[in-house]
Amino acid sequence: MIQRGAYGPAALLIQSAQTVTSDWVDLGVLIDARGFRHVAAWLNIDINVSTMLRLRCIARHTENSTDDYVLPIRSVSAGDVKLQDEYFEFSDNIDQKMIVSCDIYNIIPHCQFQVMANDLGSTAAIITTAHYSTGY
Repeated sequence: MIQRGAYGPAALLIQSAQTVTSDWVDLGVLIDARGFRHVAAWLNIDINVSTMLRLRCIARHTENSTDDYVLPIRSVSAGDVKLQDEYFEFSDNIDQKMIVSCDIYNIIPHCQFQVMANDLGSTAAIITTAHYSTGY
């Protein structure tokens, strides 16, 4: 049993390297997020010649759902709350190892990482390895 204030062990997200496309596609397994406040992706990226690689975490209300619910970025302006899709863009177009953490608020039962590149270039980026971890 994981104690409050702790984190879950890192688990394999993808079984083999995954080539990035110009559309959002699932990266690895659906994550059981029940009881957690945060989820993190541990990525090893071979950027090749792609630019603006993007990663997001989407929510799913059931294990078999095909509906993707995007986590929003909120901004307040003159009393209005504005929402836009949350995604992380890797602006350094170099091979890198990166940890990206998303808040899931202990209210999302299942989540899924997705990846895309704004511009694939002549040779698409590859996620060579990926793991995930969860925490409170």
